[in-house]
Amino acid sequence: MIAVADQLGKVGVKAKVQILEWGVFSDIIRAKANGESFLIGWYDHGDAELSLMHAMSGSPYAFWANKEFDALMAQGRSTLDQQKREQLYWKATALMHDDPPGIFLLSLPALYGVSSRVENYKPEPSERFNFFPARLKP
Repeated sequence: MIAVADQLGKVGVKAKVQILEWGVFSDIIRAKANGESFLIGWYDHGDAELSLMHAMSGSPYAFWANKEFDALMAQGRSTLDQQKREQLYWKATALMHDDPPGIFLLSLPALYGVSSRVENYKPEPSERFNFFPARLKP
């Protein structure tokens, strides 16, 4: 956070870093009492609906409104056809790309260590741990 404030300072933006306990921070965000910017993490929940819903109009975490995005999200939420949902969510993320609801700073690479005694384990792009196919070698 200090590095981000320093980089902003280099382009003339004064930023004050204020580190808060999570419960306090969450209450402030939901009340929209934090001003126009805050730094928060993002997690891939495995389904686009869960990852993207925070950007929808009316979300306590959104300071952005895009009616087309909201409509695509509503359509995706109401269909069980996975290919159709994927197309709708790709369109929604394209809108976010062209009209960003925030500044996405970085994505850290996931690092895994697995014992040579483990077989059939494959890390997932979502960073979730799926051990169902994994087995210990005899």
